[in-house]
Amino acid sequence: MLERGKNERGVIEMVDTESLVPAEHLLRQVDAAVDFERLYEIVEPLYSEDEGRRSIDPVVQLC
Repeated sequence: MLERGKNERGVIEMVDTESLVPAEHLLRQVDAAVDFERLYEIVEPLYSEDEGRRSIDPVVQLC
C-alpha cells in the first residue's frame, strides 16, 4: 500500500523473517528436504580462490 506524507526518517523496524513464511509453505518443505551444506561440498571444486569475480552464494542461485 502506498502511503503519502510519511517522512519518518531514522525509524527502525524489526522484522522476524521466520514469521513472514507460513509453517505450511513450500519453501519450508524444501528447506527440510535439501541438505544445503552438501551443496557447498558439491560445488566447491567449481570455484577458484584467486581468479574471476566474487561468487554468488550457490544456495541463493538455486532459488
